[in-house]
Amino acid sequence: MILLNGKATAATIREKLSQQVHAVQVSGGKVPHLAVMLIGNDPASHTYVNAKLKACQEVGFRSTLIQHATIQEADLLRHIEHINNDST
Repeated sequence: MILLNGKATAATIREKLSQQVHAVQVSGGKVPHLAVMLIGNDPASHTYVNAKLKACQEVGFRSTLIQHATIQEADLLRHIEHINNDST
């Protein structure tokens, strides 16, 4: 049986990704951007999203968190369309 060190592997992947993001940035390219819409107040969801935002920061991605306690479907769809059309 082979024992894999997941933390070390993940750290290696994050480092390589960080280098790639930096190379894109210095060449004038568009840095990846994660936009998260968090609806409601579920603690597990907040924990998950915060972990994703931290991971973005570690590798140089931009990230945006938009939170709503509640939202109507039409408003949610408008938010998503706005995010998708944002060229930054």
